[in-house]
Amino acid sequence: MPGKPGALTIFLSDVKPWHDVMVELVERMLDPSASSGQALNKRLPKVRTPHEQESLKRTIEATDDQIDSLVDESYGLTKDEIAIVEGRRRTAMSDER
Repeated sequence: MPGKPGALTIFLSDVKPWHDVMVELVERMLDPSASSGQALNKRLPKVRTPHEQESLKRTIEATDDQIDSLVDESYGLTKDEIAIVEGRRRTAMSDER
């Protein structure tokens, strides 16, 4: 059934690849069965050397950035809107520390 002109039409074939990537990234961050048997965020306190710690921090940040980008893209945010959201993310992250 065709939609109205200009109406948002979402096809499962368009959403599935995005969904699969998002699930993979979130599992990498949180799921103990992913990435070397432990979730990335749970491995950090257990690493022994400063080099391992820094490498893992970079991996966590890169994964988190990929998740953020996918979310921004899914909402169709402009660069200006992303800048506003990023400012809020940085503030929230600073508050957590």
